[in-house]
Amino acid sequence: MDDSPMIAEYRRQLAATLAWCEPRFDPARAADSLRSPELGPRRNIVYGGSHVDVIAAEVAAVLARRQELLGCSVDSAIRCNPEESIRWASEQPEPLIQELRRLAVLR
Repeated sequence: MDDSPMIAEYRRQLAATLAWCEPRFDPARAADSLRSPELGPRRNIVYGGSHVDVIAAEVAAVLARRQELLGCSVDSAIRCNPEESIRWASEQPEPLIQELRRLAVLR
């Protein structure tokens, strides 16, 4: 499998996303339980008519803030893995597996 820098970064960010979201997800509040005020962008990038560079900078800032809050360095998101937040791909819902295969993250 090709482990290009882009794929490696995708994997790091996916691990950090799982580490952040799993302890916060509440099925009773599925629509808003993952909306973390401490991770929100500084401005509305969806409706603000923002240029792609502005959006990219805001997303990068959110990712960096999440890493900071998790207590992780960029290359060690896996080390801050809360218990059971990373699981074998074979145990995940089929649509997720299909998408990861389409992206060549899984074989």
